[in-house]
Amino acid sequence: MSPGTKRSIWILSDILIPFVLCLLIGFLNLFRSSISSLDITQLFDVGDTYLGTRIRGIKISTGAPRRSVILQAGIHAREWITVTSALYIIQQLLILRPPVLDQLDFYIVPVFNVDGYSYTHTNERLWRKSREPNSGSTCIGTDLNRNYEYEWGGGGASPSPCSDTYRGAYASSAPELQVMTQWMRSVPNLLFYLDIHCCGAMFMSAWGYTETLPPSQDYSRMNSIMQVARSALRTENDHIYSIGSIANTIYIASGSSVDYSYTNLDVVASFTVEVFGSGFVAPISSILPLGREIYNCVYSVSNYLINS
Repeated sequence: MSPGTKRSIWILSDILIPFVLCLLIGFLNLFRSSISSLDITQLFDVGDTYLGTRIRGIKISTGAPRRSVILQAGIHAREWITVTSALYIIQQLLILRPPVLDQLDFYIVPVFNVDGYSYTHTNERLWRKSREPNSGSTCIGTDLNRNYEYEWGGGGASPSPCSDTYRGAYASSAPELQVMTQWMRSVPNLLFYLDIHCCGAMFMSAWGYTETLPPSQDYSRMNSIMQVARSALRTENDHIYSIGSIANTIYIASGSSVDYSYTNLDVVASFTVEVFGSGFVAPISSILPLGREIYNCVYSVSNYLINS
């Protein structure tokens, strides 16, 4: 085995933690074909989870620091298709080296909620939250996508530790949120943020906490980007994605990643995508078609942002 192959396998196994064997082998084979591209990759650490597991990501960059893109997946543990989609994006960027890499640096975190993700492989497939105990309750975990500080504790975020949408004891109470937001603030010149979820075929902007739209100048820009995303998402599988603000498209969700990125980091191009599907347990046969779909979206939006 060549040193490059060993390094490729180490990167994957270190990021994925436990993974279904057949999927792991498939992605190892895909990544072996991109060994020559590893000169443009760098592993980074976001920080540690409650259980002390390292949250890791990959930076893909071909040169000096430029504008940046953050792609995040796996914030909700049961949404495995988001993890495979993020991995497919990494593979495509490494193999194809598309022109957007000449102007953008990509920071990709395939598994944010590492503790919860691991738990879905060992104990409960449909587990959603983190794995931190809650004081005064026998119920475990916080919904990390209700724990961001912007408009924390509002609609769509439960005060009950036993709820799947438990907001946490206070804003950014989860160790995972603390390290993630600190890391996000350290990423230079952030242009585009995407939080990958499933399922339901939606591409959405701020706000999540209210049905009121962001200021018209910002929302006009968001809407133009969402139109580009919807067209790109349709090209692979002819799936039609709904677009709009989170609160008006799916439901009110306060304390979300998108509202945080848009408001606290001043990134107008902050979005979430709900990958096409009708349930959290996606068939293996959907992994590559949906991966292509999300990659097309990321590429097209990135290219649009560079040129507009």
